[in-house]
Amino acid sequence: MAVKKSALTITLILAFSAVVVAGAQFIGFGRANVQVETVQSSDFNRQFDVDIVYAYVQGGSYGTAIFNVTRVSDLPISSEGLIDVFEAQIYTTQSQIGDKVVGWQIGEGLSMDEMMSFSMSLGSFYVTRRSGLTTVSIMFKPFNPTLTEPIYLSLRRIGWITIDGSIQSDLSGDKLIQQVKLEKYGDGLLYNVLVPAEQLPNIDLYQPWESPDPNSPSPSPSTSPETTATPEPQETAEVPSPAIWTAAVVLIATVFGAGLGLLIYLLKR
Repeated sequence: MAVKKSALTITLILAFSAVVVAGAQFIGFGRANVQVETVQSSDFNRQFDVDIVYAYVQGGSYGTAIFNVTRVSDLPISSEGLIDVFEAQIYTTQSQIGDKVVGWQIGEGLSMDEMMSFSMSLGSFYVTRRSGLTTVSIMFKPFNPTLTEPIYLSLRRIGWITIDGSIQSDLSGDKLIQQVKLEKYGDGLLYNVLVPAEQLPNIDLYQPWESPDPNSPSPSPSTSPETTATPEPQETAEVPSPAIWTAAVVLIATVFGAGLGLLIYLLKR
């Protein structure tokens, strides 16, 4: 009986040690040693022209914004990376409804650890290599806000991130690129220079250019030959929600506490 008890005790110790080690590694993933040097230097020239061509909000949890993006940089695509960083905000004259930080990327991208580091400081952060029409969902904070007119969508360039062995960034900028006013349309509010008016009743207003009227030409904004160049492949980076980390910590603490209590009980017996 004593031998069985000793074996069980050792097994429990090893099992809970494994849980603690795994949990520490999981939590440490979000605290990776990401070396990001924040600099306040002369700004890089803007690498992309970004224009708001469409926006729609109707309560709920998010609004849709569509940007027409043109790469204007003459930087070669190489192993070195540069991300042009913008912030889109939906707001009323009284308060902000939602915002999203979007980066358009050239060359090498950020790792998940690096994305997590920037996400913790910027909030909602999305990176893509896609040019041309780019749809971005802007989450409301809080959900289902009161949409009191007038409602606006603004786009500001806040800076850049470079990836070249080490990471440098300057995200202290606040240059207004464009501001548009959304007008009442049906049950929501709309800004539109993308879709012909006669097509609006027949499309998904949240995804207008991805689900056009099948009997009409696909909508497209007026573009220059430079804009219609073949776009780079799209690459996005999704960042795990902070709720995942919280749940992991709670789970590990619960399992460890229960196991420790059982171990003490067995030792006393």
